[in-house]
Amino acid sequence: MHFAMMCNMPVMTRLYTVREVGEVLRRSPFSVRRHISQGSLKAIKLPHGQLRIAEYDLRSFLDEGGDGDR
Repeated sequence: MHFAMMCNMPVMTRLYTVREVGEVLRRSPFSVRRHISQGSLKAIKLPHGQLRIAEYDLRSFLDEGGDGDR
């Protein structure tokens, strides 16, 4: 069995840009960045500083009541 499956981690996931998450939440990219800096939304920082949000982190944020207005 693959290690990621044993750890209940996704093997592959879609990564969203800050703008795409903003569209899902109907909020500005600034609001999305604020949630990331406050720690309520997890993000991955790429080598040149771009941020990406994994699909499972976006789902967790939404499941916890994250609607962009917290």
